[in-house]
Amino acid sequence: MKKLFILLFIFLEANNFCEAGIEVSNISVARSRLEHQVFFSGSIGSNFESSFRDVSIKLVVLDRDLKVLKESDPVILPYIYVNSKKDFNINIKGCPYFEVYDLKINYSDKKGKKEIIFHGSDLFNPPQQDGEKKDEAVITILSQYIDENGYLKCIVRNSGESDAGDLTLNIKFLNVERKLMKEKDVLLEDGKIGKGKTKTYNIKINNLPDYTSYQVLIKYSVLKEEKVLVDSFQAKDKQYDFGDIEYGSFTAGEEVEVAKCRFLKKPGSLEVKARIRNGKMLSIRDVTVYYSLLTGKNNEALLKTYKFNESIYSKAEKEFNIVYEGEIMPSNYKYEVKYEEFIPEKKETTFDRER
Repeated sequence: MKKLFILLFIFLEANNFCEAGIEVSNISVARSRLEHQVFFSGSIGSNFESSFRDVSIKLVVLDRDLKVLKESDPVILPYIYVNSKKDFNINIKGCPYFEVYDLKINYSDKKGKKEIIFHGSDLFNPPQQDGEKKDEAVITILSQYIDENGYLKCIVRNSGESDAGDLTLNIKFLNVERKLMKEKDVLLEDGKIGKGKTKTYNIKINNLPDYTSYQVLIKYSVLKEEKVLVDSFQAKDKQYDFGDIEYGSFTAGEEVEVAKCRFLKKPGSLEVKARIRNGKMLSIRDVTVYYSLLTGKNNEALLKTYKFNESIYSKAEKEFNIVYEGEIMPSNYKYEVKYEEFIPEKKETTFDRER
């Protein structure tokens, strides 16, 4: 009786993935569901003025939640000469069903031992190098799938050295003729992901169509530091009342402002509640408010600081509060705001997936 093989075979043609002279190309993946085997092949070479030695290549297969299912034995290549290539083949037997994988490559060059990782979020798109450009945000979708309850689960990593903002997911559902059935744009939570962070998002898809495939496009801004800026303000001398009376209002100017201040009297303390507004066209981060209450005949300054842990996007407002200990009757207040501006550089990554 002949054995029946059912193979999913993907050949990622004309895709070269490079890092510091290491080049990986001609990647193909074949998965046998009945025999529970994986066949992975490719070419690795040196495209730089350097040779590599002690090259070890390992395939790690993961489930959709990034749990390691199985690892291959390493393929060892003692030496790769300058401007040369070597083919490699990896086989994993008894491998459970998987959709996500990491190709880990360890090697040595003149500077010592190194490791690079190519991450495949599915079997239909080329793997992405993890953290290829370390001087900016590098967004990778590590895994994405739609569960039985109609939620798109998306695991995203920023392996770069800068924060990313305006993180938006565009989802398109296609029929068998590749025609658009439904499209949805989703801002992922507060739209940001910090450098080196991994986040999991669960997005409800209402009225999910009977689709054949879907595309996921992730858009984001690379937030690059420009300079540290300071905005300041001092109120006029007056008697301030306690309670829900708000002092100060925002202008329409392109500046960072603190306004809508309220002074709430509590036993043995005074709480100041206020709002900050970013009137600029760019996002700001590392925002610190230096808030001073002036009291008494000599206008003694009581300084407190409040630091925001998150960025504040253009035209956005955020509330903060500061508590001063003691019996305080403010006659004046002033503030300074220190922050960094960002120059947004739009990026996007597309993933196309069959159902």
